[in-house]
Formats: sequence, structure tokens, C-alpha cells
Amino acid sequence: MTNAIQNTPNQNERALDGGIEWIVARQLAPLQDELVRLRAYVDALREVVVEPW
Repeated sequence: MTNAIQNTPNQNERALDGGIEWIVARQLAPLQDELVRLRAYVDALREVVVEPW
């Protein structure tokens, strides 16, 4: 056996979780811009429709 570093199951799980978080964040990043625009639109619409009442 060589002197390779042996990862424990907890280390492997943390690495997997970190990879999953990175992938999810990368996939959702474009949607965050859309959500910000949508929220601004809804806020403006609320001011026009709800506030006058």
C-alpha cells in the first residue's frame, strides 16, 4: 500500500455536499437575476394596483 491519503466517509460526504452546493448555486445564479426583476415588477404593480385603493 502506498502513502495515499485515505478519506473517511465523513470527508467524502462533506466533499460531495460541497460539490452539490456548488452545482446548485451555479444552476440557480441566472434565475436569481430573473427573480430580482420579477420582484421589482411585482412591487411596482402592487403600487399601481393596491396602493390607490
